[in-house]
Amino acid sequence: MAVKFRITGVNFQYDDQGNNEYVDLNFSTTDSQQLIYASGRTPIPAEEYFQANNLAAMADIVKEKFIERLTVTEEEETTEE
Repeated sequence: MAVKFRITGVNFQYDDQGNNEYVDLNFSTTDSQQLIYASGRTPIPAEEYFQANNLAAMADIVKEKFIERLTVTEEEETTEE
């Protein structure tokens, strides 16, 4: 089952001094049978955004971070907060 990620928007987030702190990548995804849907946003460092040279590279970043988030344990999630 293939899952395709699509970038639907990019939002730049700035600190109080006007420096670009991070970038929100908005995304949607569905499986090849269109039975599973998800959408959301993934914040990434600005440097990582500027290293991604196209939408496919950004989608790969989102997919990696999405999978990481799905596989985090409750214990790991508690320590992140």
